[in-house]
Amino acid sequence: MTQQASFTIGFSNLQDSSPFCAMVKSSLEAAVAEHPNLTLISRDNDLNDDLALANAHEFAELQVNLAIIFHINRLIGDKIYQILTVGKRIPIIAVDIPILWTTYFGVDNKQAGALAGAALGKWINANWAGQVDKILALTESRVTDVVRLRIDQALATLKAMIHYNPDNLLYVDSGNVHDLSVERTIDVLQRWTDYRRIALIGFNEDTSLALMDAVRALGRLDDVVAVGQGADRAALDELARPDTRLIATTGYRPYAYGAHLVDLAQRILRGERVPANNYVELDLFTAAHTPT
Repeated sequence: MTQQASFTIGFSNLQDSSPFCAMVKSSLEAAVAEHPNLTLISRDNDLNDDLALANAHEFAELQVNLAIIFHINRLIGDKIYQILTVGKRIPIIAVDIPILWTTYFGVDNKQAGALAGAALGKWINANWAGQVDKILALTESRVTDVVRLRIDQALATLKAMIHYNPDNLLYVDSGNVHDLSVERTIDVLQRWTDYRRIALIGFNEDTSLALMDAVRALGRLDDVVAVGQGADRAALDELARPDTRLIATTGYRPYAYGAHLVDLAQRILRGERVPANNYVELDLFTAAHTPT
């Protein structure tokens, strides 16, 4: 029997403390553990560009056979590519945030946004007679147009289902930080005290849960409806609450990332050609807690 070649994979996670990212990491660790010929070196980018670049340099120095990069700032993707692929010929799989000239695995953001937008439009038609006064979308500037597509497609789908004035739409940068998202949402809602039909859209679950915390802090649950992205454990717990106004969230199956990433990695390491874009299956979870 021919012995399998051994490979070392470097993985730099978006942020280990995030529930979604922690699940991605644990699923990757579990998948690698099933293959004795694979070794995983894991690092935390912690949403920090300098740390992400340092981790890339470490992978280059260790001469890992393949790097899996999950980092929030697409704008430094080229630097990571230069360090690893140009400098050391180390192939890269980019997770959820694309890096030019590398293999992508993660969310089809257009489809994810469409699912959430359709759920939002259906609820507004059924409960507010198809009318909204204001729409607040929490975004993240560092992911530029990539993850922003979740928001844009949600709004495009919503606009096809209800009528709203684009002047009543406000984008706010969340910083991808819970407390900052809460603070900025409260600031907006305090300026919108006269409005009673406000649609809220978060680009991930950290922001959608921050939206709900802000609304509860102000005692304005009856004035809002919200949708999110990610369907992590905290979001599913929120959907199960009887007082929630988070009515739906798109799920990305982070528990399945690891198996898909290992499969892609092994195919690349064997020299096979793989698709440039590889997408995780999506679910829509509603306040009834049921994927559809």
